[in-house]
Amino acid sequence: MEGESRTGLCLNQTINTMNRIILYIIGTLLVAGGGAWMAITLGAPPVWVGVGCLIIVGLGFMGAAGNARGSGGSRVTVNEDNDS
Repeated sequence: MEGESRTGLCLNQTINTMNRIILYIIGTLLVAGGGAWMAITLGAPPVWVGVGCLIIVGLGFMGAAGNARGSGGSRVTVNEDNDS
């Protein structure tokens, strides 16, 4: 990658990872909100709606953290020169 420093490349990867985490969390909050609205509309007790939302949000945060950790993309080059 000509013209792009190593620091710039790391910064771009960090920004892309942060954008993915933010989108993941926004999506999780939308799902939790929709589920809460549906549960309240169907007459579920508010305590259980809160418990369900906490579980959904907790799973969403764990998923976002797992995706962020695995998205680093290591750059490993394997040179297979077998001069036997």
